[in-house]
Amino acid sequence: MENEGAVNMEKCTLCNWENVESNESLVDYLNRNGIMNVDLCDFHERDLKAFCEED
Repeated sequence: MENEGAVNMEKCTLCNWENVESNESLVDYLNRNGIMNVDLCDFHERDLKAFCEED
């Protein structure tokens, strides 16, 4: 699939939360939208892995 990265970003929970013009927390955003499973694009997945591997 040629545009797989772009599709992933459109479905990325964190990308969508960042694009909402609101000051609500991620937890509030997840609860308001009934999101139980968080999907991450490649960028946010790498960012999260790097954060978790920090000492």
